[in-house]
Amino acid sequence: MARKKSKPSVRIEYDMLSDELKKMYDEIYLTLKKKNIFELRQEAQELSIGAPTRLQKAELVRRMADKLVSDYVPEDMTQVENEVKGIYFNGYLDDIVVPKALIERWKLRDGDVITGTYAKSESCGYVMIGINKTEHDISADRPRFEQLQAQAGEKMILCNAAKAKFPALKKGERVLMSSFTAEEGKKISEWFENCLFIPIGVLPESKFNDEQFAVPFDMSAEDSTKTVLTAVSRAKRLCEEGKDVVIVASGLSLLGDRDAERAVFGVGRNFNYGSITVIADEDKEKENGAYAKAATRII
Repeated sequence: MARKKSKPSVRIEYDMLSDELKKMYDEIYLTLKKKNIFELRQEAQELSIGAPTRLQKAELVRRMADKLVSDYVPEDMTQVENEVKGIYFNGYLDDIVVPKALIERWKLRDGDVITGTYAKSESCGYVMIGINKTEHDISADRPRFEQLQAQAGEKMILCNAAKAKFPALKKGERVLMSSFTAEEGKKISEWFENCLFIPIGVLPESKFNDEQFAVPFDMSAEDSTKTVLTAVSRAKRLCEEGKDVVIVASGLSLLGDRDAERAVFGVGRNFNYGSITVIADEDKEKENGAYAKAATRII
């Protein structure tokens, strides 16, 4: 369905909402009400609310709350004009829900990192109600990873430790190693500037930073897969920005989801715009060389 050019208008029928949605609406409304008119006008523009400077604060708050809650309301409870409704996207492991209106306004993709304002909601955790910053330039058209043309890798500039372990390593390689521990993988990840570390099957009390996507051994299969695929999406977004990214994945065969494992190891490739290099391990007895054919280097 094509979007019409006229400005979207959303009106929530409050009395028809469920108790959970009423709580969400009230929480968002109160959060917005505490802001000054200048903050509200800026965030209203992000939500594509027409002529926010002409509206009184109370009306502006009402329209913004209607817009933010509309993504979670069944179609027959809203009056939506000239807008294509779609699914909302969750943040990392369902931490924060980002409404569709903000996703479209800021041209967000899975794996993007954003900063902004959020409101607590008893019905779905936290809801993002305003974005202040993204890593990418929303005024420019970002290339899509799937549309980039792969090419032969160029030699990487490495520190001495990396040179000793991976001599003449090229951008976009898929390196297969014998099993290594999470501690060894963390050390390897420190050798590269733009590196995402995926330790799988680690202890729950293990501590990692923001770009280390840990999968504790007691994490559910669904969340384990989501964590790993989030790391892959994150690597793609960095690559689209022209960066040379390295993924280090330890315990890959412990994931138990063959499609997700292939998504990690198979994402390695080089472009003239950026690259993703993958260093992963394989339990040879368990996997029986399943990834050897896709590897460019075996250690």
